[in-house]
Amino acid sequence: MKNMKNMKNKITLITALCLLGLSTGSYSQTGIILGANISGMIFSDGFELDPCDFFVALDGDNDAMGTKANPFATLEQARTAVRDLKTSAGLPAGGVQICLRGGVYQRSDTFELTAQDSGEPGKPVIYRSAAGETARIVGAMDIPASGFSLVTSSSSIYSRIDPLARGKLMQIDLSQYTTDYGTLVSRGGGLARPATATRPAEVAALELFIDSQRMQLARWPDASEDFPFAMLRSTAATEQAPGHPRGHTGGHTFSYMTSTPTNEELAFWGDRPGRWSNAEDIWMHGYWRFYWSDKHVQVTDINTTLKTITFAEPGGIFYGLGATASWDSQERPYYVQNLLEEITIPGEWYLNRDSGILYLWPIEPLNSASEVMVSILEQPLVTLTDTSYVILRDLSFEMNRSYLLRIKGGEHSVAERSRFLNAGISAVVLKHGKNIGLQRCEVAYSGDAGVIISGGNGWEEPAPYNAVNRRNLISSGNSIRNTLIHDTGYWSWVTPAVVLEHTVGVRIANNNIYNTKYNAINFSGNNNIIEYNDIHATNQWSGDGGAIYTGRRWDWLGNVIRYNFIHDVQTGFVEPHGVHGIYLDDSAAGVRIFGNIINNVQHQAIKHRGGRDTIMQNNVLTNNGIALTADMAGINAGEASTFNHLLAMPYQGALWSAAYPKAALIPNTWEQIVGSDWRYPGGSVFQRNVGFGNDQFYSEGDYDGTGVFNKYEDISDNLENVESLYVNEAEGDFSLRPDSAAFEIEGFMDIPFKSIGIIPDP
Repeated sequence: MKNMKNMKNKITLITALCLLGLSTGSYSQTGIILGANISGMIFSDGFELDPCDFFVALDGDNDAMGTKANPFATLEQARTAVRDLKTSAGLPAGGVQICLRGGVYQRSDTFELTAQDSGEPGKPVIYRSAAGETARIVGAMDIPASGFSLVTSSSSIYSRIDPLARGKLMQIDLSQYTTDYGTLVSRGGGLARPATATRPAEVAALELFIDSQRMQLARWPDASEDFPFAMLRSTAATEQAPGHPRGHTGGHTFSYMTSTPTNEELAFWGDRPGRWSNAEDIWMHGYWRFYWSDKHVQVTDINTTLKTITFAEPGGIFYGLGATASWDSQERPYYVQNLLEEITIPGEWYLNRDSGILYLWPIEPLNSASEVMVSILEQPLVTLTDTSYVILRDLSFEMNRSYLLRIKGGEHSVAERSRFLNAGISAVVLKHGKNIGLQRCEVAYSGDAGVIISGGNGWEEPAPYNAVNRRNLISSGNSIRNTLIHDTGYWSWVTPAVVLEHTVGVRIANNNIYNTKYNAINFSGNNNIIEYNDIHATNQWSGDGGAIYTGRRWDWLGNVIRYNFIHDVQTGFVEPHGVHGIYLDDSAAGVRIFGNIINNVQHQAIKHRGGRDTIMQNNVLTNNGIALTADMAGINAGEASTFNHLLAMPYQGALWSAAYPKAALIPNTWEQIVGSDWRYPGGSVFQRNVGFGNDQFYSEGDYDGTGVFNKYEDISDNLENVESLYVNEAEGDFSLRPDSAAFEIEGFMDIPFKSIGIIPDP
């Protein structure tokens, strides 16, 4: 009763303000909070009215009024207050702001907002940190630093400890605080996906964080090494192979396939695995066949007599284990993890799930100021389902085993100026909504993808290409803008930082994306725009990828890649497929690539694998391996991988034929296509592009002896090797000089380099 009375008093106050014509906040059409016009007003009960309407604090009380002086204790109580306000007085002009006082809000379940928690046009519901403070919402729990003690020589596991760690290794009985350790599972080979009737959800197991930094699950070779892998060879050799490719040092190559590959057994040289004979739960993570597919696999047996290692999942590796005939000479990198014996450097840790003892070699000595946390929550940290006009602002979402944020459905709900750090799987999922997205956020240190964004359909649909929004080309208006995205794919290495899932009308603009093990952006769908992004240091530990990538589909049309700065794309692996700037794989069609600067890409700046009607114009391609490589993968493409997807769309109907008139000319039976010129890259254009410093400008893969470029509609007005074009490349100014030879090409347009990347606050 006390709570209800206080709530009514609070609602009465808000209602009075509305009647007086006073706004509790102001919201612009761009989604930026402009501030309130009632700050500083003093009311009779003596508290100063902040722009916030309700407050939440760690020391709050759910029986309080939710004011700054008497805040609520939980987000749920604030949510109830907003619902009551909507029911009684309605949302005031300018909407409602719920402010979280600074501190760490530890969640044991998901904070859920639904349609009844929506705002209205011009009246958003805003959850944010209080001014000058930072509220951290975490899916983790505190572990006292004082609970750690030194592992001494009297310990039963002392003989298993590496000599380097003796006298430094700490331990804590984690079972005193939680027994929910989660389960290490086979991950990789694709995105972590939500549960279905036949597939369990992929979530991370418990992870350890010290002062918000993820600690490294103990592994061999160490992650800090120049080349942090052992190498699997295709065939046996008489002795351990020294060293690594690309000048790396270390000499960890020690495994090869058994003479009759079974997808479950390796052989090894040397004695290293003998250290692991007492290990409880060994896992290996590697690129077991191809450099575009990684997988974590569990070890069930190490036979030090026969020198073999056996996996738990025969055939569990997506592409299988080992080589094809053309890959016999290739080595495959991997490492071994979850080993007490391999705690050999500061920051490594291991949890014995039977005893509950957690072992850690701290980076710095633990003290009373150390924040030690373990991730607990296996559901999304925050969800917005069918909400509209809800804004999450100036908040930090951290340390969860599942997603940090999922927005599904609704419209005009966004996260602004917020951080999404240390997700166990993908950090942010944006699905099905309209005009939803991120702006001015940071997404970093995710286990899998940084952001997965869709526009009208997603994983639940059995056939995404039949989605209503795509068939009708209904633009979602969803976006990721002015956002810093980096250090993604901690667990699943071959996972893009940003994934566009069968989207229509998504805009990825003015972001800074870097430090990714695989692609920065994978896109699929129609009429998406990828523009003004600074993309660099991608594809660091992978192959056959690109900073921006799509592949295979004839129905993913109308996509535009323009005014991006793609640079310094290098892989640490030697493998035949390479890493590239913009990669249109296996007949991807109908893409426009305009006005991009692509510099210092290890292999191809643009890799065009035979898709029709691809327009490549006005790009500056410098200091790359090859500026443009083209082939005719389409002549090997099957009906199911290309044509059937197009046939599922109304591509010859009025809407699609108006949007994509060239695609409408494609015959509607496979019999008319197979063996015909329709599988060539017809309609493609490479025009008004400029380069210098490339090892090679053009390269064509002549699959059937008839050439590739002669199938293009036009290749003209390109400058292959001119003098340096940039104002000051050494200082990072890649603006084109006014006297650049590029401007001698008729129709060449200047590239707005100064507008690329995150736009500073006005």
